[in-house]
Amino acid sequence: MIRLSPRSALIALSAFLTTPLMGAAPPPIPPLSERVTFPSADGATMLFGYLFRPQGPHAARMPAVVMMHGRAGVYSAAAEGDYSAMTVSRRHQEWGHLWAQQGYLAILVDGFGPRGYPQGFPRYSYFSRPATLNEVTVRPLDAYGALAWLRKRNDVIPDRIALQGWSNGGSAVLATMASVSAPGIASLTPITGFRGALVFYPACGLKDQFDDSLILYAPVRVFMGSADEEVSPPYCGELIDKSRARGGDIQIKFYRGATHDFDDLGEAAAMCRRTRQQPGIRRSGRKIAGNATVEAAFALPLARASQIRSQQQRQRGWKLYSFHAPETECIGKGKASAPYEFGVKVSIVTTNARAPGGQFVLHAKALPGNPYDGHTLREVIEDTQKLTGREIERGYVDKGIPRS
Repeated sequence: MIRLSPRSALIALSAFLTTPLMGAAPPPIPPLSERVTFPSADGATMLFGYLFRPQGPHAARMPAVVMMHGRAGVYSAAAEGDYSAMTVSRRHQEWGHLWAQQGYLAILVDGFGPRGYPQGFPRYSYFSRPATLNEVTVRPLDAYGALAWLRKRNDVIPDRIALQGWSNGGSAVLATMASVSAPGIASLTPITGFRGALVFYPACGLKDQFDDSLILYAPVRVFMGSADEEVSPPYCGELIDKSRARGGDIQIKFYRGATHDFDDLGEAAAMCRRTRQQPGIRRSGRKIAGNATVEAAFALPLARASQIRSQQQRQRGWKLYSFHAPETECIGKGKASAPYEFGVKVSIVTTNARAPGGQFVLHAKALPGNPYDGHTLREVIEDTQKLTGREIERGYVDKGIPRS
């Protein structure tokens, strides 16, 4: 018989039973990058950096690349507070290792974490971001801080350092390459500054500081999707045309039909899967046509495949998130780093007092339909009291649940 003290019930309604679609960040690509620290050229901020080194035989001194992250920050959306080399996003890892394989020393600069925003920012949050992260006046100083730090290393060729940036980091790269001077550098040239830059899908408004054109001190190459949904490809094209008209060594490549983050392997893989699904669905349907038994057996799988293939990101109504677990739901979390989780909400009731080996689970219940937590509290308490035969006198709940 279970003996339950009236004061020993803990009602926890904030737990979720999640599917493998969410959870811990994926394991890092070996070898693990090295976390380093160095000062920004703003004279006030100590930055974090993640260093990717060539493996195996390589030159004693090598060229280098400084990488500037976008608005989502350095880390995976699944980092959940663990901001380290273990949770650097997949795209940044892929690029860092790619440079290292080509014989470059690459450093990924974390400009958001040291300023209190390691989780980054969600889409369409531009006007709510703090001035301390300004991509025109602040982030270029981070790039020049990384440049100065690299030049002090005895394994780097000091005048062979390039710059790369994505999205908001790409905007910062454009502003960096349009600088006339920098702390400790009276006049910027490809020798005293960065040798050149690669820019991926930047926002080209640049705080209205370069409306006339960008006057660049070194070559810049810009890469953008013609269907970018976050920034304006035509506006960037106009800005670059103005810069070229004034002699700027800058070119832009538009990828037809590509969207924002087109180099993100996770996004690219999802698009590839969607592209390949439709022919497979049609082919399967043709092969089983006329065989009633087989058609009946494949009706549900083909219906699910068609649903996944046809549904859109922002459509209203029911959506299928997992082929093998159709009960999976999209649950809004309200976190910038992980705005959504996928699974089924559950309630967990445990004793408050610890028993030998840990707390004892008294009640667990799946809550499909993503109900409001406060609406489930009374039913969970009643079910637990029926199950244990004891009245719950006091419960400790998630802070978001109202008193009842």
